Amino acid sequence: MGSYFALVLIAGPPADADAAVAGWLHDTGWQEADGAPARCTTFEAGPQVLGVAGDPAPTADPALLQEVAAGLSARTGHLAVGIDVEDSDILTLLVAEAGTVRQVVRCGPAVAAPPPVPHPVWGRLLGPGGSLDDLATAWTQPAVYAEEVLDRIAGLCGWHADRLRPGGEAHRPVVAERRVRRAGDEDRSAAGPARFGHVGGDDVVEARAGVPVRPRIIAHSVGGDGAGVTVIAWGPAIEEGLLRPLSAELLVGVPQQPLARTGVSLVPGPPATGHFDAAVPAGYPDQATAIRGVPPDEGIRRWLGTRVEVAVTLAAERPGTGDLHLGLLPEGDRDRAVAWTVGVNVLP
Repeated sequence: MGSYFALVLIAGPPADADAAVAGWLHDTGWQEADGAPARCTTFEAGPQVLGVAGDPAPTADPALLQEVAAGLSARTGHLAVGIDVEDSDILTLLVAEAGTVRQVVRCGPAVAAPPPVPHPVWGRLLGPGGSLDDLATAWTQPAVYAEEVLDRIAGLCGWHADRLRPGGEAHRPVVAERRVRRAGDEDRSAAGPARFGHVGGDDVVEARAGVPVRPRIIAHSVGGDGAGVTVIAWGPAIEEGLLRPLSAELLVGVPQQPLARTGVSLVPGPPATGHFDAAVPAGYPDQATAIRGVPPDEGIRRWLGTRVEVAVTLAAERPGTGDLHLGLLPEGDRDRAVAWTVGVNVLP
């Protein structure tokens, strides 16, 4: 399935938030450019709520959606909500606060696993009379289309549902429209230091106390060749004693025929760390670049060949819920780190 549409909402005064969006675009390397292939539009998504949409949507990659929402929440000082609808079957929601993604939720007709209990931060987005229980019900009630679930949530939060749906451009009072391009897009290549991008992984893991859990963080090489990968694990699930880090396994390349597969014991932290002496191949900035100009099968092999997966094994120590953050550092460099947040539910 592919992303149908995606956007980010900022829970703050639209005029102030729009100025912050412009500043964030500048700081992250996006430049004003007449006739460039990307367009960023901000619009009023509800009372004191600014919507941010791209065409093509820079938010349509799940990892980039998290990056954008987290970045905008840090820049604006307001909560940011990422919204992604995949083929009208899956709705992905995330909420970011002060630069950190607090929760990622997947729901909709094609999602079998029940969504997690809403993080308390969602309560700050609800309208008068709305509760976290109401939000949980909106996530879990049956629906034919994922947009129906989004409409329920919009009703609880006071968002204008018709402005969020695909085709909603006709209903959006535009605050600003910018033609943008990322600096260097005209000559993008897999050069320079090793870097990771397109980060994903397990959204939620569940286990009984006494049984190990094995959440994963998955990324792709988007820079030059690298020598070594460091994994780090931290967050409330560890700090509050729900989980105890044990070991980690690295897999580089196509899962069925990996270029490298190795394991290490984790050194207790915080954060818990493990270093792999494994080579990481130079990659591509995105999947479209990897498949350009070659047969489809070869393009897929190219893209999967840049895949980097680390599975972290942790002992489930006691019942409870909390977030676990996993990070990947190419060549141990924290300035190039990427991260993924996993919800943890340890049952009695």
